[in-house]
Amino acid sequence: MKKNNLIKGMILCLLTVISWGVMFPIATVILKTMDPFYFTAIRYGVADIIFLIILYGLEGRKSFQLEGKGLKLFIFGTLGFAGYSFLTFGGQKIIGTSGAVQASIMMALMPLLTIIVNTFIKKTKPQMFTLIIMCFALTGVLLVITKGDINNLLAVRTNLIGDTLIFIGTICWVFYTIGGTTTFNSWSPIRYTSLSCTMGVISIVALTLIGTQAKLIAPPLLNITLLNFWRLAYVAFIAGVMAVVCWNYGNKILTPINGSLFMNIVPVTTFVVSIMQGTHFKTVELIGALITICSLVANNVYIRSMKKTD
Repeated sequence: MKKNNLIKGMILCLLTVISWGVMFPIATVILKTMDPFYFTAIRYGVADIIFLIILYGLEGRKSFQLEGKGLKLFIFGTLGFAGYSFLTFGGQKIIGTSGAVQASIMMALMPLLTIIVNTFIKKTKPQMFTLIIMCFALTGVLLVITKGDINNLLAVRTNLIGDTLIFIGTICWVFYTIGGTTTFNSWSPIRYTSLSCTMGVISIVALTLIGTQAKLIAPPLLNITLLNFWRLAYVAFIAGVMAVVCWNYGNKILTPINGSLFMNIVPVTTFVVSIMQGTHFKTVELIGALITICSLVANNVYIRSMKKTD
């Protein structure tokens, strides 16, 4: 790999994970006055239009053909965009201020969770080292979630509900990612992202309208939407379109195994931004985040060494 390409790939991945890390604290502010369903609908409704324009410009009209995979694309798109966003941001809203950090920690766990899910799908025995690392990583997550006291999780029911929603949302994204590397592995990353996002938006809009009709959720007032205009623009254009495009091309240069290492920067960025917003964290929460991040780095290094051995 040429040095210039290496630097380019690193910059692209770095831009992505920093933008995602900043996204969660920004979402915390938005979710104080806006329902997760409408927040998601606005975010991906705007992002999808940009994705489709980029796809048309890069690959032309032929790339819009579904090739008989429409149903599968709809399922994966619904899981990745509707499932992940509704559950993650819904859980974040329930938990409150600390929900941003917990969501970012779960996001950093995605590469490890993908290995575990793939183990069940392909019915292969995971490496013992990976299982040990998983235990360490989850221990770190528990320290962050419970602030060092398991009673915090059990005593406050909303925390348990919120954390469960975020975890299930993360699993939804893992399945979406696996779909892109298996069922749609012959498609370019931007094609899979654009068309699956379109399918996801169909589900997002449908569920949002059903929820509104049933009076379970309410649309945001115009002044609330305008008040959050720049925040919504950030999560749609920067953390949405720019981040995904940079991530796809960055991973193409570095390979996914190297790109996944950058995911550890997401919770670090979220911690920094949350502290700048005035959020105070206990020492045990910082220790928990450090344990999780170090565990993920160790697993990435181990996988790299195994690849070299093979």
